[in-house]
Amino acid sequence: MKKLIALFLAALTISSSVAANAAFYERTNPPATSNLNYYNTNYNPFYTQNLWSYCTWYCYARGREILERDPGLSKGPASAWFNYNKTTNQHPYSTNYNEAKIGAVICYKNSVAMVESVNSDGTPRLISGTGNSTYKTANFNVEKWQPARPFYFGAPWMSTSDFVGYIYLIDDNYKAPQQGSAPANKAQNSEFSEAGYVNIDSGYLNVRSEPKIANNNAVGSLAKGATVSINRSKSINGWYYIKYGNIEGYVSGKYIVLV
Repeated sequence: MKKLIALFLAALTISSSVAANAAFYERTNPPATSNLNYYNTNYNPFYTQNLWSYCTWYCYARGREILERDPGLSKGPASAWFNYNKTTNQHPYSTNYNEAKIGAVICYKNSVAMVESVNSDGTPRLISGTGNSTYKTANFNVEKWQPARPFYFGAPWMSTSDFVGYIYLIDDNYKAPQQGSAPANKAQNSEFSEAGYVNIDSGYLNVRSEPKIANNNAVGSLAKGATVSINRSKSINGWYYIKYGNIEGYVSGKYIVLV
């Protein structure tokens, strides 16, 4: 019995620990349209709820971008995120405003954002997120982005009285790269660095020489379940540039499930 309890506690500790090998880099620019993996697929519950451009939509995707897996964050409104994490014990957390960490979700009463850098006193220096048009913003060019809620990068905009707490996604030992050393879309660094499989109801998925449907631009076809390699640097506007055997070209990202 003691052994079973020990195993249970060990499993609980692992499940609630932060990721030691997370892929954090300071995001200063909006994600590109080729970054649909995190933002505009069924992996993002807020995308499937037609809530793209909301702060929860962005933070859920940014968390997956950092962890390179589902972040296990709340699928509800921003006001519920901190208590949801506290209840489920998915990630460590703090209610001390001076204990900000890079890659953490900063939770306010009715909003969430991501901590991108931290001041020497432990307060958040720069955050990324979404907000209304009064915030200092840049155009967010991810598919279906709503201009009324543009991308935000800068100093925290909410008052400390609205602060609720932090959700820590990565651990204290992680060392962020020097500012400017990481690309806006990290996955573009290596060719065919990701994998996915074809998810269609029937028939075949055409592979095309261009990221669009046009006569005579099909260079091959893929059956349901075919596993492909994906080149992020060539993927664009919702189209993945893939390789399957000797076939290379573009396929619609709507029919590829990333693995």
